[in-house]
Amino acid sequence: MYFKTKKEQEEAMYAHLNDLEDIANALKRKELNRKDILKIVNQKLSIQNSLIVQSEAKDEINFWKKTAYDLMTGFPKNSDLNRLYYKAYQDIKEIDNASEIADRLNMAVQEASKLLTTEKNVEYSIWNARKKLGIKNLSKHQVEEILNKHERWLNEDPEGVRADLSYVDLRGYDFEGRDLSQAILNYTDLSYTNLQYSILRNAEGTGVKFNHAKLAVADLTEGNFTSCDFSDTRLDAINITDTKLIGCIIHPKSCRAIRIENTNFERSVFNDQFTEILKNEGLLLKTLQSQVKGFSLE
Repeated sequence: MYFKTKKEQEEAMYAHLNDLEDIANALKRKELNRKDILKIVNQKLSIQNSLIVQSEAKDEINFWKKTAYDLMTGFPKNSDLNRLYYKAYQDIKEIDNASEIADRLNMAVQEASKLLTTEKNVEYSIWNARKKLGIKNLSKHQVEEILNKHERWLNEDPEGVRADLSYVDLRGYDFEGRDLSQAILNYTDLSYTNLQYSILRNAEGTGVKFNHAKLAVADLTEGNFTSCDFSDTRLDAINITDTKLIGCIIHPKSCRAIRIENTNFERSVFNDQFTEILKNEGLLLKTLQSQVKGFSLE
C-alpha cells in the first residue's frame, strides 16, 4: 500500500497504533489466543505496511535501505523484532534493485506480524510506532506548567501561553475541573483520563483518543473535533452545544442527560446507546440527514 501524502501515512500509522494497543489490552485480559491475534494482524497488515512506505520514495534505493535501518534500530537490541529486521537489513545491503528491496522489506513486515502474539513484542511495536509518530511523554510537572500558563493565557496575562498538547501521551491524567478552553489537542492520547467538570470550550483536535475517559459534566461547547474516538467514554451530562464532532467514533459507556443543540455529527458513527439518546431527543433523523448531506443540526 502506498500513500500519496504524509498526512495519509500518519493517519494510517495512528490506526495501526490503535490496533496494537487493542491487542495489548486483550492480551493482558487474556481475551485473545494466538490464532485470534494472527487473524487480526493479517487483516491489518496493509496498515502496518504504512509504517515503511510512501509513494514519492518507492523507487529510491537509499530510501528503502534507510527505512530498513530505521526498523532495525527501532526496537530494543536483541529483541525478536530487532533480530528479524537486522537480518532483513543485512540482506538488503547487498541488493541494488529498489523493487527487490521493497519486496524483502515487506516480507520482513509480514514475518514481524507473526511475532505480535506476546505482550512483550506488542509493547515493543507500540513503543516503536509512538516513537515514529513523535508522541511525547511529559512529566506531571511539565503538564502542570503547560496548564498553568494556559490558564494565564485565558486570563489575557502577557506571560501566558496557549496550551498545545498535540502528540502528547496523557493517558490516565487527572484534569478534573481544569479549564482547557481553546486548547490544541491534535492526536493527543486522553484515554483513561479524568475530564469530569473540565472546560473544553472552543478546544480543537484531530485524532484525539478519549477511550475510557470520564467526561461527565464536561463542557465541549463550540469545540471542533475530527476523527476522534469516544469508545467506552462516560459522557453523562456533557455539553456539546454548537460542537463539531466530524467523523468521530461515539460509542460511550454511559451518556445520560447530554445537552445536544446545533451539534454537527457529520460522518460520525454511534453505538445503540447514543443512537437511542438522539432518538429520544428527536434528533436521529436530522443526524442521519447531516451525515448524508453534510449540514449541521439545527
